[in-house]
Amino acid sequence: MSPRARLPRRSVPPVARPAALAFAVGAALHAWPALAQQATPATAPAEAAQPASAGTVRPAADTAADPAARDSGAGLAPDASSTGLRFDRGLRFDRLGDVPPERLPVFVQGAKIEGVPDRSTRVVGADGTPAEVRRGNSVLRADTIDYDQIRNTLDADGSVQLYRGGSSYRGPHAFYELDTDSGRLGKGEFTIEPRPPSATRIVRTDPPRGSADLTEFLGQDIVRLLGVRYTTCTPDNEDWFLSAKEVEIDQAARQGSARNAVVEFKGVPLFASPYLRFPVGEERQSGFLAPTFGATTSRGIEFSLPYYLNLAPNRDYTLTPRLLGKRGLELGNEFRYLGESYSGVLLANVINEDKQTGERRWLLRAIHEQSFADTLRGASGYVNFQRVSDNNYLSDFGTSIVSAANRQLTQEAGLRWNGSGWNLLLREQKFQVLQDPTNPVAVPYEREPQLNLRAWKYDIAGFDLGLDADATRFTHPYNRPWMTDAQVTGNRAVVIPSISYPILAPGLFITPKVQLNAASYSLDRESLPDGSIYRPTYQRAIPTTSVDAGLVFERDTSLFGNAYQQTLEPRLFYVRTPYRDQSAAPMFDTALADFNYARLFSENAYAGYDRVSDANQLTTAVTTRFLESETGLERLRAAIGQRFYFSDQRVGPGTEPLSNASKSDYIALVGGDLTDTLSADSSVQFESQTHRVYRGTVTTRWRPQPGTSLNFNYRYLQGVLEQYDLGGQFPIGKRWSLLGRVNYSTRENRLVEGVAGFEYDGCCWVGRVVLQRYATSSTTYTTGFFFQLELNGLARVGNSPLDALRRNIPGYRPINAGGAPAPSYLQYE
Repeated sequence: MSPRARLPRRSVPPVARPAALAFAVGAALHAWPALAQQATPATAPAEAAQPASAGTVRPAADTAADPAARDSGAGLAPDASSTGLRFDRGLRFDRLGDVPPERLPVFVQGAKIEGVPDRSTRVVGADGTPAEVRRGNSVLRADTIDYDQIRNTLDADGSVQLYRGGSSYRGPHAFYELDTDSGRLGKGEFTIEPRPPSATRIVRTDPPRGSADLTEFLGQDIVRLLGVRYTTCTPDNEDWFLSAKEVEIDQAARQGSARNAVVEFKGVPLFASPYLRFPVGEERQSGFLAPTFGATTSRGIEFSLPYYLNLAPNRDYTLTPRLLGKRGLELGNEFRYLGESYSGVLLANVINEDKQTGERRWLLRAIHEQSFADTLRGASGYVNFQRVSDNNYLSDFGTSIVSAANRQLTQEAGLRWNGSGWNLLLREQKFQVLQDPTNPVAVPYEREPQLNLRAWKYDIAGFDLGLDADATRFTHPYNRPWMTDAQVTGNRAVVIPSISYPILAPGLFITPKVQLNAASYSLDRESLPDGSIYRPTYQRAIPTTSVDAGLVFERDTSLFGNAYQQTLEPRLFYVRTPYRDQSAAPMFDTALADFNYARLFSENAYAGYDRVSDANQLTTAVTTRFLESETGLERLRAAIGQRFYFSDQRVGPGTEPLSNASKSDYIALVGGDLTDTLSADSSVQFESQTHRVYRGTVTTRWRPQPGTSLNFNYRYLQGVLEQYDLGGQFPIGKRWSLLGRVNYSTRENRLVEGVAGFEYDGCCWVGRVVLQRYATSSTTYTTGFFFQLELNGLARVGNSPLDALRRNIPGYRPINAGGAPAPSYLQYE
């Protein structure tokens, strides 16, 4: 197993690692880049008679006589006139990782330096300039520092500052052994180097800090702190802190421990434990995760306490007991695995006896991705399996309207093979359909199996070639004539070759195209009812010709005092397909395609392989765009199109004609980035005979700054749907942020989904309160309450509303989200 095959680290709140963020105090979390800027301080030439205020002091062992030390450059001080501070990888101290500590030079600096050569040195600071000793990646500053060169020890007094492993320690006195990186610091304070940003860590956090009665350095990798107090709050606003009697961190083992740890918020203890073990840095470690709690109308008061088990670097397991006030105890199980060529998740949630139904309720989910690239380039496989115990499981136990409205669970496994100019899919696909008595759901056909091939080749003597081939075995749970909602089953094979010849010129394109849709059906005789219009065997071959042509005109213009380039783009699209009676074949996976602007330029009125619409029609459309001359941004675009029929459309879903209209409805589009912060899109379908709106959508988005957004959506479908959707995030002052969204159906006079809440930024903590209500069926609702307390740099406690907010409010940004990443040299020392 490659070391790169690692699962992402789980966020471990207080119970498992309260000090993982809290006490990575003396650990070398990252290679220290600060001293990479200078290998030795610039010193005056030997012949210059100046007081020695800075220089290189050698340990008692004569490194100058050691050839290895000379080769490594230890103890060499370049001329100040020729060398200054510079960013040079050759000067990085992390490149000296193989050099023993005793061979590294020691640098001293101060207002006064005195002592006995090769025995002892005293460095004294004055006038605000402290005495300073540096070696490797450790720096010690104080009012006075006594350096014992025989024992290689430092004894510092007065305003001591020790920088080690990216963290700083401050106190009245310190003793430090350079050769062993050991020592102790009296009662004082510490500051931890800011952690580097990552994709999963976007929260703004002030540099963690704290205090300790005693700090012991037990070698390069181990730090022990006694009487610890830690927080990310500023000294004048210490709303929360974590205290512990003792904390020990072993950087080499990538773990730490704490004794008698307590987390307090506003003077109220939130958590206490006599003993804790926690990972250091990004390592994962087994233990309890932060508890979550909340309440919903369907499940009652909820409380969960997950336990995380780190099985291996590429495998883990999480057990989540969840106590549901109205339902009982649910056990959640999640197993994740990751390899060089595979990954997956296994999920099982079980409640043994639901208090309301008296039945066992469960959910199973398996997701697997497999790559076969090592043996077969471009080949991969997948599994996506979902199943629940009953029709109402998702509406009773789901956490959003998306899961509650999901009535069709996929159970699919397949193989994919992608090549240069082709892709192949082989899959087995079944479904579990969750029925709603008030709104029955049609049961789809199952593919057992399906083989699909798509291939293309461009510019062969100017021609573009294409091929779409499919062979599928269709089955259905209701496959006998005497069953309710019985469906015909059977096999279907389709081959659709095509050839086109694009003609491109400046401001002009013409693309003639010819394709043939050939299909063969073999139906199961036992599934055919008496008098069925379907034939046991059926074949068809239907040619289609089309021509797509357009022009592009451009001109420079101005609008509201700004320079723009305007385009005018007329387009014609002609299609000719002869009529063939196709009523002898069932519609396995085909339906009339939604009519929109893109469908104006398609050859077939159906989506799927089972029907080929006859056509003798011409689409006319025109588009105009306004492009900002300076930036190229599309500030405005508008388009309108209509299709004209020169003959009746005779191929319908059944035996009836589809339409005898001479022209289609109008389709119009308007949108663009109106300003740098405001964008809009709209589409309208006008009935050509009555000039009434049949379908329409309007979407606007306002983003004046991060953390502020307003979204409006309107959807209308004549006689079926009319919904208004308004939501956004609005900061109130520097600390408050209001959140909300309302999706309301005027046709049904009911709320489809609503979210309301607020966030409060306490500088080092954030509180979130959110109320959510959504429809789980045509007559029922679920209301949920979320409360979360986030202690920046430590943990989140409560039921997280972040997923619900991100899904409901496009552009949502947590109030404590960070801005620019912290500079690498924020803490230079």
